[in-house]
Amino acid sequence: MPPKNQPTKAKSDSSQPPADKQATTLQQRHLFIGWLGLLLFLSLGTALEMMHGFKLGFYLDVQNSSRRLMWTLAHTHGTLFALIHIAFACSLGLLRVGSSGFLVLISKCLTGALIVMPLGFFSAASGCMEATLGWESCWYRQAPCYCLWA
Repeated sequence: MPPKNQPTKAKSDSSQPPADKQATTLQQRHLFIGWLGLLLFLSLGTALEMMHGFKLGFYLDVQNSSRRLMWTLAHTHGTLFALIHIAFACSLGLLRVGSSGFLVLISKCLTGALIVMPLGFFSAASGCMEATLGWESCWYRQAPCYCLWA
């Protein structure tokens, strides 16, 4: 019988159940994606603030107000989705979902939304102007966003 003072040996990673391994992998992936997204979209926000501070015409002119709005929306949605990734990663240990396939589906949807939503706003800013804003003129640029709802 070993003495009571000796520390017990830690269990190896191979003794973890497969669901826990997958949750840990998902947690690491979403923390990485979330922090990378925060870096990217907060840097974009800093660039937008710098363009505003230097009073750049292609950003602040009245005829470019829809572009400014779309870029701001892309920055905001990207930042919020990055924060959702981090919150999802932190809550993975607390979730008790019966099927790990459901977590994988949520993971793929969140990652797709982080990419597609801001990209839709950026692409709308690239061609849709004040006079042509509407479903008829830019539906094909935001089609990936609408596919998420289907």
